[in-house]
Amino acid sequence: MLLISVTVESTLIFTFTVVMLFEDYLLIRHHLLRSSFSGRA
Repeated sequence: MLLISVTVESTLIFTFTVVMLFEDYLLIRHHLLRSSFSGRA
């Protein structure tokens, strides 16, 4: 029983970390695209 709860908890933490990293990646990509466009203009 304890093993299952630990597995679920680690899975939730892993998913949360991946989501945070993905959001950071999208934000950084958005800023890079915007800065490159403004640099060209």
